[in-house]
Amino acid sequence: MLNFDSGRSLRFNGWRFSSIVVIMTFALSMVASFLLPGWLGAKEWFMSGDYWATVNSAQWVSHLAMGTVYQANPFYSALPGFLLLLSPVVAIGDHFGLVTGYAMPLRYPSMWLLVGPACFVMGSTFVFGVDYLCETLYISQFRRKAILVVSSPLIGVATLVVAGHPEDLLALGFACLAFGFLLRGNAIAGAWMIAVAILMQTWAGLLLPTFIMASPVRKRVPVAIRAIGPPASLGALLLALDFRHAELDLLKQPLVGFGQHLPWWKVAPTVIIKGYSRYPIVGIAGSNSRIGAVLVALILGILVSRTKKPELVIGAGALSLAARGIFESEFWPYYLVPATVFLLISAASSTSTKRWIAASVLALELYLTAPASYIYVSYSPWLALALLFATSIGSFMLGTGNAFAGKVIFQESSVAKIWRKTPWRGLAGDSLIDLE
Repeated sequence: MLNFDSGRSLRFNGWRFSSIVVIMTFALSMVASFLLPGWLGAKEWFMSGDYWATVNSAQWVSHLAMGTVYQANPFYSALPGFLLLLSPVVAIGDHFGLVTGYAMPLRYPSMWLLVGPACFVMGSTFVFGVDYLCETLYISQFRRKAILVVSSPLIGVATLVVAGHPEDLLALGFACLAFGFLLRGNAIAGAWMIAVAILMQTWAGLLLPTFIMASPVRKRVPVAIRAIGPPASLGALLLALDFRHAELDLLKQPLVGFGQHLPWWKVAPTVIIKGYSRYPIVGIAGSNSRIGAVLVALILGILVSRTKKPELVIGAGALSLAARGIFESEFWPYYLVPATVFLLISAASSTSTKRWIAASVLALELYLTAPASYIYVSYSPWLALALLFATSIGSFMLGTGNAFAGKVIFQESSVAKIWRKTPWRGLAGDSLIDLE
């Protein structure tokens, strides 16, 4: 069972530096969106087109039409947790007659004056969750600051301005808080945080097996109910209210093919997406191959059920999140943000400086495996798959400080106990299980 710091306070003592980084992330995002284009000679603000699909969905929520939100916009395929946060902002903009940049592209859409800063503020707060988890793991001040300073522009600003997905950063922040609460001995509070993370982005559900199985045995059922109950209930309600459209977005997860392709793209079934264009768009169902990621997450949850090492729990969560990228039909860099951050935190737990640096570099390389997708250039799907495997598993192995970190899990599992009793144990020696 995991070593819980049950007597430890949930209080966050590292918020001062985190606050500075949050402000820096917000300020850099504002500059990149509103000022940098003018400095470069462009007569427009810079904003991702994905924002307008989110804004349009938030408009329907602000009109109390959340039950038909997927009918209104087929390009928003997450649960509407973030829409609930954004809808008051959008409602104010609608009240004052502000205009969006979709479906008619505008260089200076007035709604962006409200939506942009609001999304940048909400998305930047992921820094607090990341630093809270680092503090929970007793990571040194230098390494904590290094993670935050690197994450702010490379992950925070890029995801907010270029990708246009603040909900992914919010989900990441809540997921980090969840594991921080778990490791401090309050699994129930962590379960609520996991539920909120899933409401923001459904990929957080891949953390459920690891989180539940790392919880105390007597609390696993209450933890599972609290973590799964709210998002599952909301998802079921949306499916009941508008099954035709909610099923497409929530269960099939349509993709249109502009990102970096993986081999699963060629075998994915096609779907028809009816959006704002005159003619329907032909895409593919992204959910089929993601079953592989679910299976990986379940296996990792079983493996960490008896581990006593918090860093392995975080590492298992990182691999579960990396499996999302590995089993996508196509992916973008922001898909890999959660896995990258969890790998960076796992790497920072290493007692070896060299392993920490090497594992962190590989984690960042995982994040950078698909930069070409932003300019709609796709390289070999098999090469992309190989890079995802190599960088994620390599970072995990180096960060946990073992030639093969899975041996540590094996050491503490029931399989190891059986191995110790076998007559042929001496043939291979004890190196497989006695690693300390």
